[in-house]
Amino acid sequence: MMPRAFLMHIDSDGRIRDVNDASCFLTGYSRAELISLSVDDIDAVKSPEDVQATFNVAVKNGGAVFNAVHRKKDGKLFPVSVSITHLPLQDRGEFVVFIREISG
Repeated sequence: MMPRAFLMHIDSDGRIRDVNDASCFLTGYSRAELISLSVDDIDAVKSPEDVQATFNVAVKNGGAVFNAVHRKKDGKLFPVSVSITHLPLQDRGEFVVFIREISG
């Protein structure tokens, strides 16, 4: 069965720091490619300011849940449900992000 959900670790600047194998499978990027990207590179709708606002809510509340549209390496868009958990580590912390594809 094909995975329909994946995990990412994202730093407080929106840079992707780690991914699981399902992240690569569903987005079409290699692990090395994904960890060279930021949220702004894969979110097809939110502006960098919107992304930062979402991070701010997650920091304040310990997490956030929302729907988004992501972009695969080949440019195809796919709707997702995103659940962010804030981990208050070091200076500003990082986020564990569970992303579930919600398309057909």
